[in-house]
Amino acid sequence: MNISLHLRQLNESLEQYKDRLVLNKEAYNLSWNAIAQLWFDHADDRKSDDYFRKYRKRLFKSEKKELKTVDSQGTEIEDKIIQYEKTKFKVQDQKREYRNLIRNDARFEHLKEELIRAVQEIAQLKPLNWNRPYQSIGDKEAVALFSDWHYGIVSDNYFNKFNPNIFHERVKVLVHKTIEYGKLHGVKKLHVFNLGDIVSGILHVSVRVQNTEDIISQVKVVSEVMSEVLAKFSSEFEEVKFYSVRGNHDRVTANKHDAISKESFADIVP
Repeated sequence: MNISLHLRQLNESLEQYKDRLVLNKEAYNLSWNAIAQLWFDHADDRKSDDYFRKYRKRLFKSEKKELKTVDSQGTEIEDKIIQYEKTKFKVQDQKREYRNLIRNDARFEHLKEELIRAVQEIAQLKPLNWNRPYQSIGDKEAVALFSDWHYGIVSDNYFNKFNPNIFHERVKVLVHKTIEYGKLHGVKKLHVFNLGDIVSGILHVSVRVQNTEDIISQVKVVSEVMSEVLAKFSSEFEEVKFYSVRGNHDRVTANKHDAISKESFADIVP
């Protein structure tokens, strides 16, 4: 045995020296008795062979415990990191959805403000007038259904021809026939139902390509036409009731997944 390898090093405490000896017993080719003697030589403290044997066991157990603790702490940290990442993505998704809602609300409010301004201008330039209706000889009620006008779209093919001019002509025929049949049957109260899709809208790219007018203009025109029609009916029937529902062409966004049911151009028309 080369004793010089096992002497206490400079700046090495007695506890560090003891740990090094017992942990490197086999590497240094030492017996427990030799370790006890080395310890006594440096520390002037007599301890038995069994003391150092048990001391090393405690060191090994302590190291295993520390490793287990470190591993457990590492696992906890990884779990917390994963949970943090999940929470971060959830918050990002919530912010994105919230921004979409705000964007849609802002867009709809802007459109509504523009439409209201346009309606106020039209009211000054073209006010609605109607006369006191004739006295009906009966007490019957009738229903007029307005749906799928799709104003703004242009079509010219084997099956149909349609454009804004034809739209106005067809509305005139509809109004004339409604009044004619109403008087013929003694109608006192007329129920007018707007069943939706009276504008072509912005539903699909192909629809937008076929449109001759933007959605704002479409809503302005059909609103004015509807107002004139109701004013005309009010001059011919004692009582007129108007009802309106939403259609799919009326929604404010092309993507149905982004659409909010309460946000529809159909709500602006009445």
